[in-house]
Amino acid sequence: QTATISTPICFGVLPFLREWMRTPPLAIMAPPTHPFLDARLVGVLQNGIDNWMLRCLAHGRWPCLEGFHSRKEAMVVSALSKNLRKNPTVVDLDVIMNNYCRSNDLNPDNFDHHSQAYQYIADALYQKLKDLMPQTRNLPWRVVSGTWKRRTSAYVLSWKQLPRHLLHQAPVTETHSATDATLFTLANGYLGVRGTPEHHDAKNPSHPGTYINGVHDTHPIQYPEDAYGFARTAQTIRNLPHLTPLHLHLDGEHATPDDARVQRHERTLDLRAGTLTRRFTWTASDGARTHVTFTRVVSLTHPNRLGIRVTLEPLDRDVTLTLHHTVDANVTHRRSEGDPRVGSNAMPPLEPIASEQHDDGRRILHHRIQGSGIGVTVGTDLRTPVAGATIQLPVDAEAKGMRATAMLHANLAKGDAHPIDVHGVYLDTRDHAQDTLVDRATSELDAYDRDGGIDHLLTSQRAHLDAFWNQADVEIEGDPAATQSVRFALFHLHQAASRDAKANLPAKALSGEGYEGHTFWDSEIYLVPTLIHTAPHLARALLDHRIDMLDAARARARELGHAGALYPWRTIDGREASAYFPAGTAQIHIDADVVHALARYHEATDDTDILWKGGAAVASEVARFYLSVGHHGRDGAFHLHTVTGPDEYTALVEDNHYTN
Repeated sequence: QTATISTPICFGVLPFLREWMRTPPLAIMAPPTHPFLDARLVGVLQNGIDNWMLRCLAHGRWPCLEGFHSRKEAMVVSALSKNLRKNPTVVDLDVIMNNYCRSNDLNPDNFDHHSQAYQYIADALYQKLKDLMPQTRNLPWRVVSGTWKRRTSAYVLSWKQLPRHLLHQAPVTETHSATDATLFTLANGYLGVRGTPEHHDAKNPSHPGTYINGVHDTHPIQYPEDAYGFARTAQTIRNLPHLTPLHLHLDGEHATPDDARVQRHERTLDLRAGTLTRRFTWTASDGARTHVTFTRVVSLTHPNRLGIRVTLEPLDRDVTLTLHHTVDANVTHRRSEGDPRVGSNAMPPLEPIASEQHDDGRRILHHRIQGSGIGVTVGTDLRTPVAGATIQLPVDAEAKGMRATAMLHANLAKGDAHPIDVHGVYLDTRDHAQDTLVDRATSELDAYDRDGGIDHLLTSQRAHLDAFWNQADVEIEGDPAATQSVRFALFHLHQAASRDAKANLPAKALSGEGYEGHTFWDSEIYLVPTLIHTAPHLARALLDHRIDMLDAARARARELGHAGALYPWRTIDGREASAYFPAGTAQIHIDADVVHALARYHEATDDTDILWKGGAAVASEVARFYLSVGHHGRDGAFHLHTVTGPDEYTALVEDNHYTN
């Protein structure tokens, strides 16, 4: 990532050189809390960085490593003035150390295994550069090492105003990875979009996915032999129409990052901005380069909205752009292949109900899910400030309400950044009547424009996450990798939890179809205790959802001949969806899990309102169920027979320790 700033001529190389020489050498001490730092390596890097910096500055230019601009593992830091915009600075600790070792008859291999030392040195170098140049404090500087990256993971830590709030992948060598698409998911509790690149179609191996929490399909469960008390209806989260597909044609050539001519392809999940950014440089057949940036946001403040901004910057000459944007309802589901953690069963296609297309590029598709009857509408607009841009709606005889494409044509001037925005909205019939959804989508798109478009989404997203991190942030001193992991987990948990009582939090969050989008005991035992302390209102929403399920839980208990209420082992809509009794309904600890979460929430928040609004009724009905299903033995103890605990491989036992 290249960050350029315009500064007065007086702030050039020579004043910076004088300031650097007045300061002591890069003082990097290995404190007692960092015993992993090898003192020899610290010394080598300290001397190497100072010598390299002074040598580069003495030649009258901002530090630059000639010949290393194309190194994929090198990270661009900054350029300091207008005349150096196209000559970015590369700070590669490997190159610095190797050069210094060679000039001083040292063997760099002796230090190669100290990966955490590189990270510590990078932090120190970043801090010194930032202190010397206050004008650049807010730039997204990164100083890392190729060796450090190779020896840990392709997902590297980056240094920003608050370090390690990024998941960064550079270079992106595989755009078809389903795992990457999961890691880079964006969501807001209502809507979730997998992190597949925009040039992927619905049948790509990385499995593009768009989900609304709680929106599902149903079908009867087929048993070879029926029996009393079996679950009757399967529920599966639905993959919904995608509006992420974007294809770029520059001077007639398809500019796809899968092409070998692409350089510096990287992507970043920013946990503070709440955005997924992808960048690459496309080289045309004649050698002309265009820098392309995709920025995606799923709004945490406007649950129905998402946005994609593609910014194109021709570097060598003017470029003619044709952009294809498609809303595609011909979606597929990932097959489970015998493993419910992976995917779901095949689903019937969505049923088209209505569609609209307008000359300004607005398109609205309305569909009905055949099994559950839930209706879903997706609407989208194309917006750009590029002068002279035109929009064309190609005739698609095979669309039949399942696909809608718009083509934007524009001439892009060399040296300027040209943004093109995709506004998207999703709505469903749990909130609106089926026959009003298209009108509601129109109103939501109009409000999207009035509110300021994607600029407003990005601003409000950052403000929301600033407030969240101010309350929920965790830093583990001396272990930045663990810090990043915890922050990554907190971010995904926060963005996936439902904001109201209509839905819970699926086992795979809103990142895929594993476990068919069902809610399990995990919500109460693992998730609610975390949310109580990071976002109590989200914990309350999950518990309110369980309270709203109470009537269905009462009905399930009656069906099995018991008093009280029995919550389903796995569900979306409140009904039991597990077809395997020993590892499903027999896990009656789910009732106690729900009450345990209620008790922990009340203890932490003193929120008695939840007890008056159904929480106390849940606790009472659960107690009645256990009295009904268990008994006091001759030993005076209370016993629960033929139950399954969390260890599903030891099913139908007497007095399971966890359940009791």
